[in-house]
Amino acid sequence: MIAAKPNNRELKRGRILAAALKLFARKGFEAAALEEVARSARLAKGTLYLYFKDKEDLYAQVVLDVLDRLEAFIAECLLSTQGAVDKLQGVARGHILFFTGNRDYFRLFSSLLTTEAPLVHRRLMSPLLEKRRRLEAFVHELVEEGKREGTIRADLGTPDIAHSFIGMINQSVGRLCWDNELPVDAEQSAAAVMTILLTGVSSR
Repeated sequence: MIAAKPNNRELKRGRILAAALKLFARKGFEAAALEEVARSARLAKGTLYLYFKDKEDLYAQVVLDVLDRLEAFIAECLLSTQGAVDKLQGVARGHILFFTGNRDYFRLFSSLLTTEAPLVHRRLMSPLLEKRRRLEAFVHELVEEGKREGTIRADLGTPDIAHSFIGMINQSVGRLCWDNELPVDAEQSAAAVMTILLTGVSSR
């Protein structure tokens, strides 16, 4: 089945989101101006209001669009995986590849990790937290699947395993994205996360 081509409205919206992503990632929410977004998207500023209510709405849609892309990318990474452990490694690999492949995605989310973010971006917080809960629920399901398979220890709490796994992914992504000198090997990094998760770091 041939996918339908995006119409003119969809193309313009995509141009606005792409331009806004670059500006928000490099300047931050406060410093980025809608005039700059419009100029970068090669549109009149008034056109932006046909698609978004204001700068806060545009910012929220940029973040949610990136999260939709992340979910789709991880789903693609999981197509050829089998078993809970392999799927968990696919999730880790997908996150690392997604953010290291486009540092603007990482910069955008780094700006949200502030104490002021929930106050400044109130409209964004609810859907953002919902997407995070969906990721956590998915990881929980994979951990439970691994316990049923016998590939993950059943004596440890699923929430503890899931949160440790997600935390290690976030730290790996942050380390690789902040340090431009580090070579990026998503397979190796994802494998390291899984080794530490499954066997720890003890040599005994």
